[in-house]
Amino acid sequence: MSLPEMIDAENSRKHIRVVNVNYPQTIENVKEKKCGIRLRYYFQGFRGGSERLHYQTHMMYLPAGHYSVKEMLKVLNMYVEEYDVTFVLQRGGRVGVQFYPNLTYVRNLSVGGDGMTYSNQMVSSTHKATITGFEIVMTDHLTYMLGLTEWVVHPVVQEAIDIGAYGKTYPMMFILMAAKLPEHYTFYGKFLPDISNGITEFFIYCDEVEQCTVGDVKARLLAIVPINVRGSSGKCFIV
Repeated sequence: MSLPEMIDAENSRKHIRVVNVNYPQTIENVKEKKCGIRLRYYFQGFRGGSERLHYQTHMMYLPAGHYSVKEMLKVLNMYVEEYDVTFVLQRGGRVGVQFYPNLTYVRNLSVGGDGMTYSNQMVSSTHKATITGFEIVMTDHLTYMLGLTEWVVHPVVQEAIDIGAYGKTYPMMFILMAAKLPEHYTFYGKFLPDISNGITEFFIYCDEVEQCTVGDVKARLLAIVPINVRGSSGKCFIV
């Protein structure tokens, strides 16, 4: 931030005082290609079970900008709703994830040379014998902001985890194998969302002030302004 004209305050024995500083009212809490999600499916059962198929979406990133929790979930749901995955904001403020493993994969199989053609085979993930895995992959920034670094699963699923009913399978497969009813296919974050993404202060620098110590460096720091998140679903405001 430079002044419109140079003021020789030292030689003229003048003192400069900042009267007013203008700065943005909200911060860009989502940076370019930092908050993304990808879904992975693993199927087996083609040609008598001898073939397996791995399918994953591309990494779907939220556009850079400033978001509230509700706005983030709205964009995420636009990305994943066609895969029967839904993000919800619960009453307590935590973020929940619901998924319905009823996707169907259709594949045409053909063999060259002998002219044999296999009819279409359909594999549904509700048939546990034909699915080997399902994952929801999120970037570290998105996982932290939504409070999903640790999950809380349905008590029925948690009981299966506690007794080790399914060995060392990763968490999503625990849900797939232990779930008996539609409401079991859900989990929510152990922690509340942090829409600030860990940013708590806004630093204002100015070339016209003396350097001061900022952490372990010297910088021309004019002011430090706190950042406030208004409500569990609000945006980050600079106050």
